[in-house]
Amino acid sequence: MNGGQTKNAALTTALAFHHQMLIGLDKCFALEESQSVWLETDGDVSLISPDALTSSHIEAKDYSAPHTDQYENLWKKYAQQGGLSC
Repeated sequence: MNGGQTKNAALTTALAFHHQMLIGLDKCFALEESQSVWLETDGDVSLISPDALTSSHIEAKDYSAPHTDQYENLWKKYAQQGGLSC
C-alpha cells in the first residue's frame, strides 16, 4: 500500500481523468477554425482537423519509467493503431 491507499484506489483513476480533462481544455484554447477536441475516442485526447495531417491523438499515462525503444506500452499503442507507417 502507498500512502494509506489500496492498490486499486479510485483516487488514482479520478486524478488520471482530471489530468486528461486538463490536457483537453488546454487544446481547446489552441483550436483553430474548424478544429475540434474529442476525449476518449481515438486516443485519450484527440485534436481533429479537416486536414488529417494536422490531426493528433494524445495518450495521457501515469508512468515513472523512462520512455525508451524498450517501452512496452509504446509498442502496444502502435500495434493498436495499425503499426508504423513510413
